[in-house]
Amino acid sequence: MKVFKTNKIAFFVHRTRGAAMDSRLRKMITTLSNNGIPCRGLLWQKNNKNFNYKYNELSWLTVHSLWFYSRKEPKGSWPIHIFEIIQETIFAFFKIFIYRPSWIIIQNHRYFLLAALMIIIYRPLYGSRIVWDLRELPNGFMKGYVAK
Repeated sequence: MKVFKTNKIAFFVHRTRGAAMDSRLRKMITTLSNNGIPCRGLLWQKNNKNFNYKYNELSWLTVHSLWFYSRKEPKGSWPIHIFEIIQETIFAFFKIFIYRPSWIIIQNHRYFLLAALMIIIYRPLYGSRIVWDLRELPNGFMKGYVAK
């Protein structure tokens, strides 16, 4: 299979409460920027505002709002979460193909489908590295059958 040329950038896919306040994201972007690697990214936060967050001259992140959003989630809000995950996965999938980054850093357990698609489709085409960073495991992860 032919390997296409990629851009030497790191691309983040992350869900956050605020682009300026996310210390984990800032640390990674600082480290990569200090080594001359520009960063781009897609962030989602629940404030219904779209904007670009410029971190420094090399790196900026695009923050998107969620279509299905409620400040106080109703009981049994799993359909809202499913629509959010579908929206985030489809949008990130196409943005990654537009930017064609060398490193893709996915930072949430919600993006399991995106991580699988990137490994199956994107990596063989472009030879990029995919990092699925799961430092924060979902609630109840160790209590369920998955842990066994």
